[in-house]
Amino acid sequence: MHRSRNGYDGRKVGFLLGLCVLLYAAPSFGERANNLNLMPGLKGSGMGGAFVSIVDDPTATYYNPAGLALNKANSGSLTTTASHESETVYDEVLGNKNFSDKSRSIIPTFLGTYTKFGPLALGLSYLTKDSVDIHHTDIYSSEISGTPTSYERTHQLSHQVALAGPSIALRLGQNIAVGVSGFYLRRQIRSVTQETTEIRNLSTSIATYRFESTTTGAFVVAGCLFTSGSWSFGVARRWQQNTDTNGDYSSSVAMLYPGSGADSVQSTEGQITADTDKIPEHVQVGFNYHPTPNFTLAFDSIYYASIPAETTNIATEPVTSSFATRAIQDFALGLEYRTNMLAFRSAVFTNNSIYARPITNQNNQPTSIDYRGASFGVSFISGATELGFTLQRQWGLGESQIITDNPAIQPARAKTILLSVGVLK
Repeated sequence: MHRSRNGYDGRKVGFLLGLCVLLYAAPSFGERANNLNLMPGLKGSGMGGAFVSIVDDPTATYYNPAGLALNKANSGSLTTTASHESETVYDEVLGNKNFSDKSRSIIPTFLGTYTKFGPLALGLSYLTKDSVDIHHTDIYSSEISGTPTSYERTHQLSHQVALAGPSIALRLGQNIAVGVSGFYLRRQIRSVTQETTEIRNLSTSIATYRFESTTTGAFVVAGCLFTSGSWSFGVARRWQQNTDTNGDYSSSVAMLYPGSGADSVQSTEGQITADTDKIPEHVQVGFNYHPTPNFTLAFDSIYYASIPAETTNIATEPVTSSFATRAIQDFALGLEYRTNMLAFRSAVFTNNSIYARPITNQNNQPTSIDYRGASFGVSFISGATELGFTLQRQWGLGESQIITDNPAIQPARAKTILLSVGVLK
């Protein structure tokens, strides 16, 4: 045993003191593991994202802009706002102690309009692609050789991805159209973590870590829509380009030893400039069957391309600025039933992580959680206006490695609730 003259177990003391600089010490610029956390629109979210072959409202600007040219209405507008709650629990991070992150936010998820000019349609929209707002504290208490020891972590994280831009669509025939949307993309991340470890009458360690970045670029959606009788087929490709990330980073660790006069403070700061943090290029393919005007059954599949890992310099040290992503596939199956006054929508879908599960004996790997989800929505119809809501739930299981430079892997479980309300005219 490695013990000091006072009888403390030196290895345990060092482990707890080191936690302040280990936990959450090296997040990626793009710690964005799932792409279907927010689905724009009343219909789109109610159908679980199975909307690329339907696109009969202004959210076509995102799902498939070709739908703007084939919509029956000559113009339309949609406004939706959502309450988004999520919780992720990391099991047994310190002994039997679980850590958790909780997020709650109210956000405008979509604002959009379009107008048709013969075979041509023009649209303009704003949407929130993802939003996280975490402020959480974890406290852990234990004893080392009979001495009370405590660890406290306060973690704050705000993360938002927003898109805004125009769309254009052209009807090539009675049943076929093409379209493209060009969005300006802006992602903002701000993370502050403070950790305090105290071993009574021996030492106190206080670590503060801060990270801020802004990513801008272009996000393009190009699509095609074809209808034939009771069937419709749609395909859309989405990709990000001209990405630029700028930000800054700072960390400090203060070691306090009561009565010894040996206190110390170490700090690091730096600027971040990189061409990283991209949403993976993906293709969404879907079809729907509508034997009557009142009933629609839709199925969509989304294929995400992989992205290699990238590095940049922070305070002259090379670090991972974006982790390698894997090629994945998501699915959605949705249905809609309409009456003269009501529309009902329901769906099941997947929301898989773009990151692979952590591998044993490797350090500093990203969290990977795969979700399964279900949604239900109701709209009240009055003429050309719909007022409605959608309730969407997701449940996820996966693995995490939240202690930097430590190969330990923690099981992770998560859940989200999304309640959207909106008006379609």
